[in-house]
Amino acid sequence: MASALIKEISDDFLACQICLETFRQPKSLECLHSFCEECLKVYGKKAGSKLPCPTCRRETPLPSDGVRGLKTNFFLINLVDTVGARNKVVKGAEKIPCDSCSSGAPATSRCVNCADFLCQKCVQIHRDLKVFRGHVVASFADLQSGRFDISPAESPRNEPTCDRHTGEKMRFYCKTCQEAICHNCTVLDHPKPEHAIRDIHSVALEQREIMSALQVTAETKLAELEQTSKSLDSELKHLEKRQDMRLQELKKKVSGLTSAIEKLGKQCEETIQKEFVLNEKTSVARRQEIEMAKCRLESTREFVANILSHGSDAEIAATFKQVEDSIVELTSSTRSCRTEEDQDMAAKSVDYGASPTFQLFKKMKEMITEEQRSIPTQAWGETMESCGAHAQPVTSPQGVPNRPWDPSRIVLKGVPKHVTEDELCLNLTTLGITDVKPRSIVYGSRQGTVMVECSDVISDLDGKLRAIHRTKFFGSKVTTEKVLVCDCVEVHNLPPHANNQSLFTYFNKQRRSGGGGVIEVKVDEDKRTALVSFQNYKVVERVLDRRHVMGKVELVVKPFYPCLGQTASNA
Repeated sequence: MASALIKEISDDFLACQICLETFRQPKSLECLHSFCEECLKVYGKKAGSKLPCPTCRRETPLPSDGVRGLKTNFFLINLVDTVGARNKVVKGAEKIPCDSCSSGAPATSRCVNCADFLCQKCVQIHRDLKVFRGHVVASFADLQSGRFDISPAESPRNEPTCDRHTGEKMRFYCKTCQEAICHNCTVLDHPKPEHAIRDIHSVALEQREIMSALQVTAETKLAELEQTSKSLDSELKHLEKRQDMRLQELKKKVSGLTSAIEKLGKQCEETIQKEFVLNEKTSVARRQEIEMAKCRLESTREFVANILSHGSDAEIAATFKQVEDSIVELTSSTRSCRTEEDQDMAAKSVDYGASPTFQLFKKMKEMITEEQRSIPTQAWGETMESCGAHAQPVTSPQGVPNRPWDPSRIVLKGVPKHVTEDELCLNLTTLGITDVKPRSIVYGSRQGTVMVECSDVISDLDGKLRAIHRTKFFGSKVTTEKVLVCDCVEVHNLPPHANNQSLFTYFNKQRRSGGGGVIEVKVDEDKRTALVSFQNYKVVERVLDRRHVMGKVELVVKPFYPCLGQTASNA
């Protein structure tokens, strides 16, 4: 049994992680980590009323008498004694002096019950005296073979004693206060009937079963965290790979442009760097959180496994509340599987850098055409005829549906200022765009820009748009555009604390805002408005159906169409 015991108990489990030596008077913290009393006194000189754990940083309130008042870990004391004695015999039996007499004679045997090393003379006395009747005296040869070794649970020494009544063994358990107590406590501090007192052995049997279940819970949680840790490592490598690939792609595109475009390329490169640093910090911080939780669960699991295998009933009862609180806290508060924030970040990393590159070409187009329109939108009319091409919806990233044209909306550009809404509706009816009054007419920020939403799908939309282009509209040349389904919202009435990061976090959580997959947030500090763009256009409908509140301030959220400009108003 001892051979197995030595193999089961690792050297680290019996060593203080401050001094790296075998435990001397170990004291246990609330997180179940234990350290030498003297080590904690030195470590906690500037700790104040709470002592942070040197391993996991969880704080433990200090008693009035400081480190000395912390709970003594009798389980470790017994374990150190048992394993230490076994190691002494294995490594150098000829150097062990007799513990029973003062002659200094070398020991040849050990009393399993007294846990004392005995010389040959004391062995004979031990066997002859009536007081030692029934004690098992094992020779060093038998001890080295592991024949007579016992676990700390079977040892009569170092049983936990009462903190209030010196020297009194804890033989009872108060169910009301959930703590192990001595006989004096049952009379003075935990009297019946106010307190439910039970024999500690019967309680320990129940607590062993509960601890076994908690151990399984801890092991399951640890496996989940290990898997999440590996996933985060892989994700971080993926971020780095995508970072390198996007930077190379961006540099290749920028190298062939003019000096003005090179300046825009540099701005895009800085944006990519900032996004990468932000995602990298998030992944590294999450990785550190997981590792810290793993460390605590690992040590807790090892502690529970050892105390279940080798702990006495009193030791089980003395540490049960700490074990239960620690494991319940860890398994309930530590995130294991990837959360919505993690998944949103991963989804964003799939097109890492795509948005800055997209904006680069958007600005190039604006510089060349001197018009403010989104990249996917192609103007019908002169622009289309001059290039001889047909407008096509933008291709979305893999796994995200392509953004289609809105079959019930068109945009008119160049509408004279004097044209009334009724006149506009009449001409649209004449051209067959709509048979009834449009559902809505929205005027853009640029003069002459109007978006019309019909009550139904516009049949033969391409043909009718070409017809408008060939027709003198109110005596003026009017161009038309198709409108892509909305993938962006305009947010008004922002609270004072709102910024890019807080809005990104809010609209990236599907449960909270209906959103998810945010690719860009732009805040106008002067107007206290923001534009939030989504990777999947279908998200916008969910967002618009929700009521949104940030910091007790209700947000006003509207669909945003780039073809209308930064501001729009309903007619």
